Amino acid sequence: MRGNPTAEDLEALEAAIAILIARGPAAPAAPDTGRPRLLRRPPAVSRTPWRMSTWSG
Repeated sequence: MRGNPTAEDLEALEAAIAILIARGPAAPAAPDTGRPRLLRRPPAVSRTPWRMSTWSG
């Protein structure tokens, strides 16, 4: 957004804020179990190069 915001920009901003206010406080993503959250390992890299799977024929 360059320069001064237009009336449409301000209306969109007000609408977004109203939606956020209506939703209320954000719920926690996961219940706190007291344990540190385990980070998921990234999936094992497949032995086939990714380009091989995109070849057709």
